[in-house]
Amino acid sequence: MNPLKLIAILLFVAFLALMGWGFMSKWPIDGGVFNSDPWLVVMLGDLMIGFALISLVIFIVEPVKWKAMLWIVPMFIIGNGLSALWLILNIDKIRARFSLQG
Repeated sequence: MNPLKLIAILLFVAFLALMGWGFMSKWPIDGGVFNSDPWLVVMLGDLMIGFALISLVIFIVEPVKWKAMLWIVPMFIIGNGLSALWLILNIDKIRARFSLQG
């Protein structure tokens, strides 16, 4: 198996485990934690910028733009598990397009 694909699969599994833990934990409904810790806002901003950057890659690599949007739009709700899944499915196409060796 391609090492890049293996890394993406491992990160996807880690994401699923983290999501499972998160669903079993209590979420701050009132949002007060956002006002008390500015670094949480920084981390969320970093997360959204990361979503936007991988969305650009998806839009560039995916030849059918409406299919690209089917990946991009839910990414901002579902999270990086979706970007990991997209990478798992498309790593060979990306390698071929950019002629990456490894």
